[in-house]
Amino acid sequence: VQGEDAPGAPPLGAFFTEQSLVEAFSRYGMVVGARIPRKPLTREPQSFAFISFLAREDAKKVSFMEKVEVEITPTWKVPLKPRLAKFGGITDKRVPVKADPKDDEWSA
Repeated sequence: VQGEDAPGAPPLGAFFTEQSLVEAFSRYGMVVGARIPRKPLTREPQSFAFISFLAREDAKKVSFMEKVEVEITPTWKVPLKPRLAKFGGITDKRVPVKADPKDDEWSA
């Protein structure tokens, strides 16, 4: 999940759990896992996540969507912008997502 955080606010990834991502993306196919990477030294969540689908076709379908909303609370939903992972070749079934649908820049 990648996005711009407000100054002084915790990283957006701190609000997400792997389970909330699995639930949000399961509407689009069988999700076999979700991972929110953490910074090695601080263990702070990174600003992106990976969603792994059972079928590459489902991952590809989701990658063409403009956004997928993930519910943080019943009244707060965050739109995520999915992309098909550009590593791993044609067999990759992971979809990296970021929080700002307008932001086209990726940083790892």
